[in-house]
Amino acid sequence: MKKRILGAVIMFIAVCPAVLVVFTQIRYSRIRETEAETIVAGYLDSRIEGNPSSALVIHCTGQKPMKVLWDCATVADALKSVGEGEELTVKIHPRGQYVISIRCGERTILSFDSSLRSMRTERNGFLMIALACYLLLILLWISPFLQKRAARHRSDP
Repeated sequence: MKKRILGAVIMFIAVCPAVLVVFTQIRYSRIRETEAETIVAGYLDSRIEGNPSSALVIHCTGQKPMKVLWDCATVADALKSVGEGEELTVKIHPRGQYVISIRCGERTILSFDSSLRSMRTERNGFLMIALACYLLLILLWISPFLQKRAARHRSDP
């Protein structure tokens, strides 16, 4: 039974990092500003979903709700000064489907560059978690060998 549980733990630790790496490479992949989908629409309203750092949902005329994942409080404060119906230029990440840039006229509400920095930080965080899981997997894999070796050394006079 103990080997079965250890095997399940090892499989879980082996699969999780692979899923994290694939997820982060797709969702937070680097793009150039010209690759982003550009939407120009009239602003309706916005609200923060979940806890304060989760996501800011923006509603615009004729568009499905758009999510801002970074700098939510700052963007929400900046959007308070935008009147209903004012035209926003929003850039959406083509693979992740989240907002990476918002402009209202000449004013930048969410900078493309700051979104890229936040995206890189988030991606690196997920990769560090994956690396830690792989290190744990290696430790779990070699621990039986180390235990056998230690037992042999204890039994040798």
